[in-house]
Amino acid sequence: VSYNKNMESAVTKTRRKKSSSSSPKIKGSVNPLSDARRVFAKETNSDVNAETHEKKEQQHGGGVTTGQKKKRKFVIVDKDDDGSARKDISSSKVTKADLKARELWHKKSGAGYSFFVQYYGSQPRGIVTDDGKDYDDDNKHNHSGGIESMESINAGSMKQQGRGQSRAAKKRRKKKNFSNNRAKEDSEKLSITPLAQNSNSSAETKSLHDTCTCKNSNDREFLLLPELQIAMEHQINRPNHIRYFLATLSKELPLTFRIRRHCDEDRTNAFKQQLNTEFNHLIQPAAYDDKTTNRSTIYQATPDSNLCKKTLGKISPELKSIILNSSSSGLIARQELGSMLPVIALEGGNFMTYGSKVLDMCSSPGSKTLQALEIVTSLPTPSNDKTRYLKQSKKPGRIVANDIHPLRIESLKDAISRSGLSKSLTDRIIFTNHDASIFPTPKSGKLFDCVIADVPCSGDGTIRKDPRILSGWMPSISNSLHSIQKKILQRAIRLVRVGGVVAYSTCSLNPIEDEAVVASVLSWANKFDQGSKSNGRTKNDDHGKERDYNTKKVELLDWPSNVLSKLKRKKGVKTWRVANYNEENEMHDANICDRFDTDDIPQIQWYESFEQATADSVPHVVESMFPPLPEHTKEMNLNKCVRLLPQDNDTGGFFVALLRRVS
Repeated sequence: VSYNKNMESAVTKTRRKKSSSSSPKIKGSVNPLSDARRVFAKETNSDVNAETHEKKEQQHGGGVTTGQKKKRKFVIVDKDDDGSARKDISSSKVTKADLKARELWHKKSGAGYSFFVQYYGSQPRGIVTDDGKDYDDDNKHNHSGGIESMESINAGSMKQQGRGQSRAAKKRRKKKNFSNNRAKEDSEKLSITPLAQNSNSSAETKSLHDTCTCKNSNDREFLLLPELQIAMEHQINRPNHIRYFLATLSKELPLTFRIRRHCDEDRTNAFKQQLNTEFNHLIQPAAYDDKTTNRSTIYQATPDSNLCKKTLGKISPELKSIILNSSSSGLIARQELGSMLPVIALEGGNFMTYGSKVLDMCSSPGSKTLQALEIVTSLPTPSNDKTRYLKQSKKPGRIVANDIHPLRIESLKDAISRSGLSKSLTDRIIFTNHDASIFPTPKSGKLFDCVIADVPCSGDGTIRKDPRILSGWMPSISNSLHSIQKKILQRAIRLVRVGGVVAYSTCSLNPIEDEAVVASVLSWANKFDQGSKSNGRTKNDDHGKERDYNTKKVELLDWPSNVLSKLKRKKGVKTWRVANYNEENEMHDANICDRFDTDDIPQIQWYESFEQATADSVPHVVESMFPPLPEHTKEMNLNKCVRLLPQDNDTGGFFVALLRRVS
């Protein structure tokens, strides 16, 4: 994945294209990288146009006439609701052709893979790896140390050999040496298991085998995507402690589905029996599903089956036909485990029950909406006096499914119509089209029992499902999404009733989108009522009870202990690092096409404080991106957040936090 020779001409041709005034059409899946850049360009151009207009008026001695409003100057960023300052970084006009050229360079150069490895390899332990020792820690002195020493020797000899040669000759030599080294390392990786199984093998080799196969006996467990492997090779300090994490991302996501609860019990049992007798070698009940009473049964492909969405039809056409028919008839829901977690947690804590009123703020494509619908419209089983009382006294619950994009609302309706659920159930869904960050308060004044805030995110937890995310990955994507995620969660807190719970979640493992958002909203929420406090006196709440302003207004909750007790979960982290990449340096580099012909690779910049980031004019930076002070972290209990790492349960990556409004 070396840099394309014709990149320079491609960039030049792209810049020559006349930019259109209309916004570019989005085909296929949404690319958060290009979306963020489109917003950046729109706001920057508006800023430049406003400045030009003001200068012309000053030159002609003109001013704002009576009855005219002066055109407001747009800036890329400003202050947030909580008062945290942002930096105005608009400096020059950015055309659509420039943005396209940058994105083309970014994907062709393989920089996204390098940034991804750099970023997570430099983050504290616990974000994408265990807190304890990992793969390379126990073996770096015995194995990696020797490799690194040999590499440094080879690098020195290559520099000596490269003197006096042309650039093309240096490139050919480097490519040849790199191919030979990579072939040698791949051979070593594939030979780990046979060597270790030999009783005469050395203790050193056996130790490596034990570490490599402690979680999976697959011989190819630690093989990476070619692009990730190259990114690892180019790192100055190889982050081998995240190799198992990267290796898991390099594998396809195993097929996963859950059985819906509205189906007839006989039909459900017959389906389970068929899977157990005919396809037990391909798919089984998930190891982490404790099969608690009244829980949906989760099925997942076996580790050795290689069964995923792409291979299902090739491996077993019969099983594919059964799954498609069961899905269209409403028996099962094809849903990844991470996507199930917010609703499972809300039900497990008895926050979402029969008759609950639930808001799904960013509902498309609708998997969580339908999952919640099954809960709020299902009476407890088995039938008893309590069930009969609920049926007589309470109506089935309702789900308000919201999304900002009208087209996504239409696709959501189509998905619900194809779910196979009865019309009596789907009629309990109300569709709305609002910006989640300013979702209106219900006209009735009654707030929601639960709010699902599965916010827009960078999606790097879904790389196993969509590897294309890696080619466009940049730390600035998460930075640009942080503020809108925070606003959505703040609005969710205002829309949930006292005692109600908000499930905040992302399919990203980036702490800027996860713990940083939760921490900033906890800080905001626990002081937003201070304006009504008078001389330390208390006031009565809506139920006539005395309210103490010294208590928390919003608190983090633990994961329900009775739900998926066998699921391997990681606690939320208390500290993280903030980074950015200044692509202007790359685009204006005279030797851009030779960047990957040398040992100089794109490097992201790290910032230890908000002041340092603003001084460097980092786009979208806000103070809440940085870890809170240690004395505040202890009160927030960020360890109650849940991180789902891909390598722990052979799933995608996910983050979820439960926040209860106390007053």
